[in-house]
Amino acid sequence: MRKPVNKVSLRKSSTSVALLLLSALLAFALVMAAGCSQGAKGSLTLPTPDLKSPTIHQDGILRVGVDTSNSTFAAKSDTDGQIIGIDVDVAAALAENLGLKLQIVDISGQDPAQALQDQQLDLVMGLNTDTELKSNLITIGPYLNNGIGVFSVGLGTQSGNFDPTSLNGLKIAAEAKTFSAWQVADIYGQAYVQTFNTLQEAFDQVVQGSITYAAADAVVGSVLAQNSTFTQKYQNIVCLGFLDSPSGYYMGVSPDNAALADAVTKAARSIRDSGVLNIVLSKWVGPATAQLIITQGAIVTGNPPGNSSSSSATDSADLITDTAAAIAGSSDATGAN
Repeated sequence: MRKPVNKVSLRKSSTSVALLLLSALLAFALVMAAGCSQGAKGSLTLPTPDLKSPTIHQDGILRVGVDTSNSTFAAKSDTDGQIIGIDVDVAAALAENLGLKLQIVDISGQDPAQALQDQQLDLVMGLNTDTELKSNLITIGPYLNNGIGVFSVGLGTQSGNFDPTSLNGLKIAAEAKTFSAWQVADIYGQAYVQTFNTLQEAFDQVVQGSITYAAADAVVGSVLAQNSTFTQKYQNIVCLGFLDSPSGYYMGVSPDNAALADAVTKAARSIRDSGVLNIVLSKWVGPATAQLIITQGAIVTGNPPGNSSSSSATDSADLITDTAAAIAGSSDATGAN
């Protein structure tokens, strides 16, 4: 029997912080191109907004909470403390679609529903755990999916047509003591997972041809492959698909703010259907994985169905620290407070 997944303990991955920092320049460029700043400063020609107070707390500004402890999607830059990540860029695209400027607020360690009230937020991102999805919020989504992905090289650039049963009887590389390694062992058997100290080492084996497949968090592994500083040696690694059903990520608004929920739902559908979301995600994970994690189903308002799988993994702390330090030009890759 498959083991139950503890979503709360698996989601909060602290070791993928610096992987996001590898893409800091890309994230900053994208946010600036969208005309948004975390302090709601700067000038930008925006469409005339339909949303005004009291639907949003402050006219002209969308205040969005992100959780920097879920560092796969949001983290603090180690250089200036600015919050960067996929959720920041998605929020920027939503704000622009709504004709609003963006203000990002870190809500790590806080209950999302309480943070909406205490910090006068309009929207929270990255809701994924059972506790969050059952909280007293109007949920919107899923706006993207994530899960444990299968990576390989030389097998084309198209993701999404992968059949996990094709791996039966094959060795699969994974970082030791991660959910990725556990899931490979759970699905295929312990004898078929080959563990390494870091995700980088697992990817090295794939590049060298010593092993054909590696398993890792789809977003974390794709960020590494897309933005590698290691002489582009991972540039041909592609995420082929998920090992198991992915987990959906949702946004949330206050339970008494149906007008904002409706507007955000329409904006989320718009940025997906227009290709803007694909551009946002491709900057981080490459076009193949972007197509994989963009939800193809309906983006809906309400209480989502139960999320029984988890998409978090603890992947490659040593790799992350080393590469972030190289980007920053220093040996300290700890995020600023």
